[in-house]
Amino acid sequence: MAPLAEALLKVALLAASVVAFAAAACHDVTGPPSVATVTVTPSSVVMVIGLTQPFAARLEDSAGNVLTGRSVRWKSDDTLTVTIDQGGMATAVGLGITTVIATSGGAVGTASVFAQFICKCAPAAADIGPG
Repeated sequence: MAPLAEALLKVALLAASVVAFAAAACHDVTGPPSVATVTVTPSSVVMVIGLTQPFAARLEDSAGNVLTGRSVRWKSDDTLTVTIDQGGMATAVGLGITTVIATSGGAVGTASVFAQFICKCAPAAADIGPG
């Protein structure tokens, strides 16, 4: 084979290898799966004012696979009723009904919260009449 033809063949083989490698690399870049569903537990709860309640978020992709290692942002629709920290711990601070919201990767999950006051007062002896 002539030296020029051999050189052209090597260049063509090298170019084909580079194109094949680049194409394979482009197709392998998929990134992590997106969060499709956020499920908050408990989904509904009654809280006593002054007490706390932990909430958890289950994250799933579109195929229903559980996703881990993702951040979750927590918030309360009404912070005069319930506050919640970024670890998912809620505190009932006032009487009312509100929604706790968990967000991750654009997906949203919610839970309903009813905050109530419990009176632990005993009636005074003078208020208790016979029979």
